[in-house]
This record gives sequence, structure tokens and C-alpha cells, in this order.
Amino acid sequence: MLVAAGYNRSFSTPINDAELYAPATDSWSTAASLQTARFGHRAVILPDGRVLVVGGVEYTFVSLWSAEVYDPVADTWAFSDSLQTARSDHTATDLADGRVLVVGGSNHDDLLLAAAEITVLPTVTGYQPVAAKVGKSVSILGSHLTRTSQVLFTRAGGGLVPASFTVVNDTLIDAVVPHPAITGPVRVVGTTGTATGPTFKVKPNVKKFTPPSGGPGTVVTITGTAFTGATKVRFNGVKASFTVVSYTTISATVPTGATTGPITVVTAGGKGKSKTDFVVP
Repeated sequence: MLVAAGYNRSFSTPINDAELYAPATDSWSTAASLQTARFGHRAVILPDGRVLVVGGVEYTFVSLWSAEVYDPVADTWAFSDSLQTARSDHTATDLADGRVLVVGGSNHDDLLLAAAEITVLPTVTGYQPVAAKVGKSVSILGSHLTRTSQVLFTRAGGGLVPASFTVVNDTLIDAVVPHPAITGPVRVVGTTGTATGPTFKVKPNVKKFTPPSGGPGTVVTITGTAFTGATKVRFNGVKASFTVVSYTTISATVPTGATTGPITVVTAGGKGKSKTDFVVP
């Protein structure tokens, strides 16, 4: 459960603090703070688990046009498209299709409002294909994607990495998996808000290795992409000891029992296999 913003009576001021309650442990933890302190706002849980906070009253006791979306995966708040009418003490109803209906309330002159409006937020529901190598194209599926300004993949080492993309229509974006992306959620940023999709798998790609041949005990440098977090390296199916040097490099030792065949790297994103064989004399 998320508790976001409100009014501090001791200091007679709105606050932007947020906290998360875990029923299983009966405990509270601090969440990221809102961009704007507010009270008298409304919060709605969106179908993808994000939370929209809309309207309210700020510290000068003026009604707000602004809206923010909380991403529980990234623990971040981002501004969404603003309301057409500043209001507080209104209702907000999720229409379960990426839209939220906002009705009534009052403005900063304490005038009751009969006006209603719909806030439209982007959503990301999936990908086609669900896994791909760096440099390959992927279709991002969702709704209300027309006003997208950024597509961000999970970056190796933390954070996000921007991708080149084309908005095909309101439900489809074509993007290219960027370097140094790894397996993780994809985020779509637009003028009406931000959407975080499910996990997208970035496959490792084994491009080359040196030396091209050698017996057991030979140290082989494997070069490619998306090696971060590799869990296995195999020489023609035989497990090898290895060290991930970087996103693009693995140092592996040819194992006893290995025979001539491809080198395979396994990560959370899948398997990558060399197109040429490593030769074991």
C-alpha cells in the first residue's frame, strides 16, 4: 500500500513524502517523494501497478493542474499530462484502458466544479519478440503511445539507456535494442506520462573468440555483447570456468573433455552461440 503526500498540521503545510506499507511484515518503508507537495488530491492504481496522483492543493493553497505517476519498480515519480482544470477534492476513476476519469471537486476560489475530463496515460503490455540481441529490432506493444518522446532499456551496471525508435501508431513502437542494454523492464516516456513494461530479455551475442583453437587449459577471450551476469560458458556443451571481464568480454578456460564445436554463453536473457567452431586438437 502506498501513502502519498498530505497535510502536516504541525507546520500548516502540504507535504510531498510517501511511504509504503507491507502487510506481511506489518512495516512501513520510505518511498521516493512526489515532485510537488499537495493535499486534497486523488490517487488511482493503474492496471500495470503504477499509481496516478492527480490535482490537489499546493503550499499557497492554490488548486493544482499537475498530475504525477509513481513507478513502484523504479521507485520514482514523473509528471504526467496536466489537467485541463485545476481542482481538489474531486474523484478519479480508472477506466481500465489506460484512461482515468476525473470528475468534480473545487478550485482555489472554493467554487464547486461540474466539469469532467479524462487523463490518458501510456501503457506497455508486451514485446514482439520477447527477447533479442543488441542491435536487433523489437516491437513495443501498448496503448496511447503516439506522444512518446523516449524509449529506455535497462542498462548494464544500473540505470537506463536510450534506444532509437519509431512510433508506428498509438499501440505500436518499433525500437532497436541499444548497447549496453541487459534483461529488464523497458520504459516509455511521453508528454502524457511514463509507462514501464514487463521484463524484456536481451540475449547474449558471441561474435568472436581468440585463439581459434586450443586444448584443455587454454585461456580463451570471448568477445560479443550482453555478457553481464553470465551464468554459464560451454565449449561444445561442456561447462567451462570463466570470468566476466565486461559487458563485451569473457575470459574462459577450455575444460577437460571439450571437443570441437561452438562456444555458448548463457545469461538471464537466454543463450548466445558462436557461428564458428572452437577447434580442440
